[in-house]
Amino acid sequence: MVNKKNEISLELTSKLDILPYFKEITKNFPNATYFIVSNQEYKNLESLVKQHNLDKIFKKFFSMTYLGLTKNYFYDNLEKFINHSKDNTIVFEDSQDVISKAKENNIFTVGILNSVNQNKLKKADMFIKVVSKEQRLI
Repeated sequence: MVNKKNEISLELTSKLDILPYFKEITKNFPNATYFIVSNQEYKNLESLVKQHNLDKIFKKFFSMTYLGLTKNYFYDNLEKFINHSKDNTIVFEDSQDVISKAKENNIFTVGILNSVNQNKLKKADMFIKVVSKEQRLI
């Protein structure tokens, strides 16, 4: 069951084209430090990082499953994981639960709207809509 979940997750990730948003951000903020915090399995994250050359954008990636943590715990204890202030952090997230936790920690949030969650995200500071590569071609 876990392997099937990972396959589905990787398939969905490969169909969503969120990278243009991050590439645009890095152009505007070239001196910022970027991290990935994900519920993906470590080896899946590693594969995505290599496949899309994300190591040129992101300093480090954190797999919550590998670390045995939740994103909520991670954001409650952000300073333990990265040498970075919550005041200088922006969280891009597609889960309202995690957005709420980040907001509780006074972290600026960007809700990533997709076809699954667009009616569920309500509390982010701002939103971006992500469409699949196939939808963009229509």
